[in-house]
Amino acid sequence: MGKFTEFFAASKKKVLYYIDKYPFALFLGLLGVLLVLIIIGNYLRTPAPIAEEAQHAPTSVQVYAQGSTPMIGATAKIEKSGVITIFAQTSGIVQKIPVTEGTHVQRGTKLVVFSTNYQGANAAAVSRQLAQRNAKFANDNYQFQKDTIAQQREVAQKVEAQASDLRSITRDSLQDTRDVIKLNEDILNSINLQLADLEANNVHGATDSAVLAVKQGKAQLLVGLNNLRAGLRSAEYSSSNDQEPAQLAQLQRDITLKQLDLQERSLDLSKDVANLQVKLQSISESLMYPTTPCPGTVERVFVKVGQLVNPGTPIAIVRADAREMTGVVTVPGEIASRVSRAEQSIFTVEGTTFSLAPRYISAEPTDGNLHTILFSIPGEYEQYFSNNEQVAVQLPLGSPVARSTDLYIPLDAVYQTQESAFVYVAVTESDKTVARVKQVELGAVSGGYVKVTSGLTDADKVIITRGMSDGELLAIQ
Repeated sequence: MGKFTEFFAASKKKVLYYIDKYPFALFLGLLGVLLVLIIIGNYLRTPAPIAEEAQHAPTSVQVYAQGSTPMIGATAKIEKSGVITIFAQTSGIVQKIPVTEGTHVQRGTKLVVFSTNYQGANAAAVSRQLAQRNAKFANDNYQFQKDTIAQQREVAQKVEAQASDLRSITRDSLQDTRDVIKLNEDILNSINLQLADLEANNVHGATDSAVLAVKQGKAQLLVGLNNLRAGLRSAEYSSSNDQEPAQLAQLQRDITLKQLDLQERSLDLSKDVANLQVKLQSISESLMYPTTPCPGTVERVFVKVGQLVNPGTPIAIVRADAREMTGVVTVPGEIASRVSRAEQSIFTVEGTTFSLAPRYISAEPTDGNLHTILFSIPGEYEQYFSNNEQVAVQLPLGSPVARSTDLYIPLDAVYQTQESAFVYVAVTESDKTVARVKQVELGAVSGGYVKVTSGLTDADKVIITRGMSDGELLAIQ
């Protein structure tokens, strides 16, 4: 600090010395410095030359010309099929996992093997074996039982035929019995005559013993005759086809045949039930061996060996070799009826656009009051989509929005104030395309389009791009 003070004092002395010794020269030097400063200041304050104003580059715009296909923006939900999650359908313990992630499998390949206990026993397999044994017994003895029923049916038929033959034999012997009875009646008449003669001649010496002997013979004849007549009546009763014995025999035969028919049907039912039980138990057993429903690649296995799983537990994810993607768009019925089936809709995803024609447009509401439009998305675009993703789509209105004399423009092209509405149109002036404003009167709105009742002509090209000004130079896309 002391050195600086000494230097400053010495410098001050030198300056004062020169001022006292050369005052005029110092004055001229200060004037020269001031002149130089004035010249430099004038140079620095000189304004830059005014350059000729550069012309603005044309603004790139989109226009809508009458006759263009109207496009309506919508959102499509992507539904991907072919990525399948396999769930457990029964309870069990994971005994074995034959596949790993990345394994390509065929339809029916076992993914996991379940068991009922930790020792590896499978109750479903045992139930299936029992059902198979029952079915084998039923099938092996089926024909034998059918033959037995047929023989019993034949016996019933023959028993009734035998009864019919016996009635026929009895009917054939009825006449013989009647002849014997007739003969006995004739003998009885002779005895009666003989007895009458003996009684009439008794006064002439006939003995009572002779009359008694004739009466005893008559009594024996009457007993035999009564027996014959009783036998005849019994034979007539039992041999008649209209009496209860014949009817009972026929009823017995019918009952036996019906019982045999029921027995045969029960036999058929038992056989079918036994075979169905085998199928049912086989299905139950198959639940212990979850398999792939289609060829594909195992993407993930969720379970571990020894794990206890319950119905609904995810087991694995399989990506099928054959996959499909569907774009689902839901729109009001008014829009669905006007979407073109011939022209293609435009999908936009991750900066990539592609066009597709609709696969199907529902005629009835499928989601509340909304109709469904379905698109089949090619597999080449699979990398751009994930399941249930929402993507933008432009739908073409193929059917006319109104009569051919009506003018419709997109709503995005309209600028509206409280008193009026106007649009910008592209006009060619002096070989340049510029924007010009036109006032219009609007009508009904249909979707994303509005009817113009006045202010435009068919030749006008309406600018869709927003932010225009009157007279702005344009470059039409």
